[in-house]
Amino acid sequence: MKTRTLHLTLMILAALLLMIVSGCVAAPVPSVDNDVEAAVKATFVAQTVEAASASDGSEPTTEESPTTEPAAEEATDTPEPSTDTPEPAADTAEPPTDTPEPATDTPESPTNTPEPATNTPAPPTDTPVPPTDTPVPKPNLAIDWIELNPNPPVQGQPVAVKLQVYNHGDGRAQETFSVDWWAGSNFADGPHCTWSIDGMSAGGGRVLTCNYPGYTSWYASIETMARADVNNTVAESDEGNNEFRLPIAVAKQPMPDLVVDWIEFKPDPPVQGQPVEVKLQVYNHGNQRANGPFKVEWRAGVNFADGPHCTWTIDGMNAGGGRVLKCTYPGYASWYGRLKTNATADVDNVVAERDEGNNELRLTISVAKP
Repeated sequence: MKTRTLHLTLMILAALLLMIVSGCVAAPVPSVDNDVEAAVKATFVAQTVEAASASDGSEPTTEESPTTEPAAEEATDTPEPSTDTPEPAADTAEPPTDTPEPATDTPESPTNTPEPATNTPAPPTDTPVPPTDTPVPKPNLAIDWIELNPNPPVQGQPVAVKLQVYNHGDGRAQETFSVDWWAGSNFADGPHCTWSIDGMSAGGGRVLTCNYPGYTSWYASIETMARADVNNTVAESDEGNNEFRLPIAVAKQPMPDLVVDWIEFKPDPPVQGQPVEVKLQVYNHGNQRANGPFKVEWRAGVNFADGPHCTWTIDGMNAGGGRVLKCTYPGYASWYGRLKTNATADVDNVVAERDEGNNELRLTISVAKP
């Protein structure tokens, strides 16, 4: 009996605890009356007790729960327990279906996230514009070329000089200006030709000429030079191109150069007491004609007092030309193991030559015994 009572008590307490918890969680429903709510609760307790009695095999008790609300005692028409477990009344307060959801007005991340500014400041449109004034046209004087005739010049001979000055600018050279030419860029006695030009149109030029008496020396390499606007009287677009330099050579002065190239004997060697045929060649190795007449001599022995033994007179000889000369010698009066014979061109030095020291040729021979 005590066990059943304890079991029933526990069931009732559980039902009450459930009701209390439901009442704490659920929000009050404004549309349900307090009396109806009390009746519903009483009915639920009664059904719970009945279910507990049924499971225990005992009749339902008529004891009232000491915690039953007074409104439940007034209910006289408590329905008989049915065999079907009664379903909760339709008006039974259910947990509110409108459970407060998290506030939907939770601040969301701003959808208008600032984008990079698209209005990047444009470069100033008021960029200074270069002046529209057209530049003033200016001349540009230059020496284009220099020609010398003969080329190369020859020492001591006149030289014909020709050069061109030209205005390569887009404006006229209004002022009178000078053009000078130097035979050598470092010659202290220059300039050697000078011209005065009374202005020059854009795209125009002049060919200038003069005669130079001649270079007093020869040069393997030297620079001749010409310059336009020597005194800088013309304002030009380029002041650095007025000068023109030309490397040249000056040839040696043309002169003849008479030389005896060789001497031959027949028989060779000569034989004591027998006639000897003598043959030799004289040649002009210079670059100018040797104007004659000049003499060529041969001696049977350089120390023989009775010589010369053969003599020839030459009227003249062109540059690069020569002559083969012949004579017959009666014969050597003695035999010689070694003897020097010689021939000389321009014996009297009547021809001015480039080299006066090479006129003689000496040849060592022997004279055989008979």
